[in-house]
Amino acid sequence: DRELFIEYLNLPRNTHYMQPVLRDSLIRQKGAQYIQLGQSFQDRILVPPIRNEETLVRDFLLHFFREDDNIDGFVKYLRDTYLKPLLAEAKLVNGIGNPEKWFSLLGTSRVQALKDRIDIDFLPQNPTLLKPGDAVNLKVAVKNVDSLLIKAYRINTFNYYTRNLKPIDTALNLDGLSATWERTLEFDTPPLRRVERILKFPELKGRGVFVVDLIGNGRSSRTLVTKGLLRMLEKTGPAGHEFRILDGRNQPRPKATLWMNGKEYVPGKEDGVILVPYSNRPGRQGIVLKDGEFSVFSNFQHLAERYELRAGLHVDREALLRGDKATVTVRPVLRLNGWKVAPALLEEI
Repeated sequence: DRELFIEYLNLPRNTHYMQPVLRDSLIRQKGAQYIQLGQSFQDRILVPPIRNEETLVRDFLLHFFREDDNIDGFVKYLRDTYLKPLLAEAKLVNGIGNPEKWFSLLGTSRVQALKDRIDIDFLPQNPTLLKPGDAVNLKVAVKNVDSLLIKAYRINTFNYYTRNLKPIDTALNLDGLSATWERTLEFDTPPLRRVERILKFPELKGRGVFVVDLIGNGRSSRTLVTKGLLRMLEKTGPAGHEFRILDGRNQPRPKATLWMNGKEYVPGKEDGVILVPYSNRPGRQGIVLKDGEFSVFSNFQHLAERYELRAGLHVDREALLRGDKATVTVRPVLRLNGWKVAPALLEEI
């Protein structure tokens, strides 16, 4: 969206590539202040701080410069010394126009550095969560790579989650493990060209978490592919936390179990509810939802037993006579974490 990108560039930011004239005019406006790229709003929108926007700005410019013949559309917002090399790079890596024209905008050293640069980049359009039956097709931008080694690993999700109690990410240590699937692709593309390719993985079938490694010309790149989903519905009851496990289509999984602290909790035969008792050590608790060979890490707030006893009292006013005893009607209500339970549970009343 070019218009939205330009609207972003028009925000006052203290970056080395923003046009000084524009920056100064924006900041002089009443009430204006610089955008704080490092400021965090995660408590409100669950998105981490930007911190460094340049990668995003470069990606947008390289995208638009594939079609633009000059920098006129952005020179109002960004320095021309920043834009011209990016225009040349966009044309050269995509094989557009006369290379000699673009070489002159870069200079000899930059041209050589661009030729030597190695790219193996998973594109942001790739989905991170797929349905179990979806085909796995990943878009990758490859540059200066003649031979690309592709490795795919199926992760034993239950073993990983129960040992680590955290989600799987691309930092997963795979040293010493053999790839579940492996193949090599050969390319015959000039070193300057950056080509977007679609890599198909028909082997990645059914539910699971897969790590895909790409290795070529001394460079590697990794992504995580998740197929399938489990989620839980949780509420508190008189005997503890009550869980029901659903799949990605919100359908119940009656045989799914819940693992916590070395113990596996199974659903009840009649109602399908997984019951986890209250804790004497309340707090955030990591759990593993397991359905067959597929598992998902989750967590919940494990509560302690919190009892509350209230009573309503009634006495007939006419029975309140001096020196006599009156009968008092007591209606007790005992609650456990908000749920009514039988007062008969009380002892030593």
